[in-house]
Amino acid sequence: WPLDWMPEWRDAAQRVALLRMVTRTVLLPFASASFAAGFVADVFTSMPKLFIDLLATGCIYSTGEALRTGHWDPELHRFEHGLQLCTEATPSYRAAYGVLSVLPFYLRLMQCARQMYDAWPLRASGSHAWRRHALNMAKYVTSLSVQAIALRGGASVEGRRILWFAASCVSTLAAFAWDVLVDWGLGPQPLRRRVRVAIGEPVYSKRRDSGAAYWLRPVRALPSVCYTAGISVDLCARLTWAIYISPGQQVVQANVTLLLGTIELIRRAVWGLLRIEWEQIRRESVEVHQDARSQPLLSAAHTPDAMI
Repeated sequence: WPLDWMPEWRDAAQRVALLRMVTRTVLLPFASASFAAGFVADVFTSMPKLFIDLLATGCIYSTGEALRTGHWDPELHRFEHGLQLCTEATPSYRAAYGVLSVLPFYLRLMQCARQMYDAWPLRASGSHAWRRHALNMAKYVTSLSVQAIALRGGASVEGRRILWFAASCVSTLAAFAWDVLVDWGLGPQPLRRRVRVAIGEPVYSKRRDSGAAYWLRPVRALPSVCYTAGISVDLCARLTWAIYISPGQQVVQANVTLLLGTIELIRRAVWGLLRIEWEQIRRESVEVHQDARSQPLLSAAHTPDAMI
């Protein structure tokens, strides 16, 4: 049902589960957040151009403009008749364009707000988990500020380009640091531990590691070179990320934007692999720490010191 051509894609059940998770993501902050919902929302932030393309395609076919453009002129590089309704000159289209441009980041921001709301009452028991979500909200505010400035012409109007560039630098650095230090749990050991304290997560050991355990982390499911390559890919892709997410930018041509979108998809695939790996390690470290307090004879290879 239909297109069952991948054996690992198990019929309707997985598609329904994915649809349910997407619906849960869209309904934020009215639905409780989860790791899966956050993962889907993060993937959405790599797809702002997809939402815009769906808007443009739906508009030109629903209004019939796709049938009235005439033939393509190879010398002028345009159709005989330009679009009249499905352009930013039309108020309704411009409004939809702006909403869909910021929607992925708005959904993720609302998810962080819901997670912070759920974690706030736990302060009474000494938990500081709300800090992670508050800082993550601040990160998405910087991303939304880049898009807001771009929507006001900041990425194309000369007088506002400096402001857009400054916001882009702040957003890019914040996003890259969060990817590596928080989402992947990588980085120099002292910095990793300070970040864990800042986001309200426990640090189980003060042992000083060496080698890859110091510069990356002690527990790794992949060879060390994979993490170095992942950090390099993330950094290079993030340098052009602000251009990709900025609606209406004229810094690069449209065909270059398509290339940047491809690079972003590659970056997101790398991010997803290391994000899931770190989440599994992080959860196991919490479980092992809890077991160690009740079972002191736990083997040294599985102590919390060996996990983080």
